[in-house]
Amino acid sequence: MLSISEIFLSLQGEGPMIGYPALFIRFAGCPAPHCSWCDTPYAQEITAGRVLKPEQIFAEIEALLRKTKGWQTLPLLVLTGGEPFAYWSEEKSNFVTKLSEFGFSIQWESSGRVPIPSGIPGSVVCSPKFFDGTWRFVPENEDRIDAYKFVVTSKEDMPEIVAFLALYPGRNTPAYLMPEGSDKISQEKRGPMVAALALQYGLRYSTRLHILLENLDRQGHQK
Repeated sequence: MLSISEIFLSLQGEGPMIGYPALFIRFAGCPAPHCSWCDTPYAQEITAGRVLKPEQIFAEIEALLRKTKGWQTLPLLVLTGGEPFAYWSEEKSNFVTKLSEFGFSIQWESSGRVPIPSGIPGSVVCSPKFFDGTWRFVPENEDRIDAYKFVVTSKEDMPEIVAFLALYPGRNTPAYLMPEGSDKISQEKRGPMVAALALQYGLRYSTRLHILLENLDRQGHQK
């Protein structure tokens, strides 16, 4: 049984695959401490999700895919949370293996705070979290990450971000800066400042499309 917060179709809102049509599976459960800026607080506790058998999840996926018949390709599959690598189990591992057999391009969204299992299919986009003067990051995850995303509140965040990238450069892993904020107004306010910082430091910039487009359609079962 797996704890699932929501399953839905939408556009990927941030990072290297921004704008791609995507099928999202959001796992419930995220290790504390939790981010004060979290835009999915309803997925923080593992007890907050629907407890589903893998076959129930596949049935929901198949129902959603019937709505994509006009699409040119299968949607990107985004496995997110919560923290999708938390509460890892043989059942979750087998479930993900079966998902990969659908033919999806799989993208994981992780904080890097728990170990990333070896041999998982797809790419890993990591948004490291800085709490109480330290990065909550498992160093062994470095070479398993395909892109970093950093939420930026002000220019004062940059020294710690630069220090992190110097410590964990990975495989010349690309890094995206994104404006902090869970509403359109805060995104529009911080966006130009964060874009200027990306240019100043030679990093990539990502909007948070799902927040800017507040009425973006999401099809499927939601919390």
